Amino acid sequence: MLSMGLLQRKHTGDQKALWIVWTEEAEQRLGGQASFDSRMTSVKSLCKLHGKTWEQVIRWCMEEGHQIYRLRRGTTLRFYVLPASCSLQP
Repeated sequence: MLSMGLLQRKHTGDQKALWIVWTEEAEQRLGGQASFDSRMTSVKSLCKLHGKTWEQVIRWCMEEGHQIYRLRRGTTLRFYVLPASCSLQP
């Protein structure tokens, strides 16, 4: 899972620490300052739509080459996916 900055086997469940290799590219995508793109879909909505867990959606996105961003929406930070192609259908 290193392509997103996540270290394999370092995330073991709800409310556990998430280990990330913090690079300049990771800062741009996960630091909350990226701009919203109309092609983006929230990870939360993908989980609901496909009945998958957060981990399953993230793994699938990485396998498909989709980019994952953390964006500030109002006062909260949320995860969004920018598709590598026109579709986010697992």
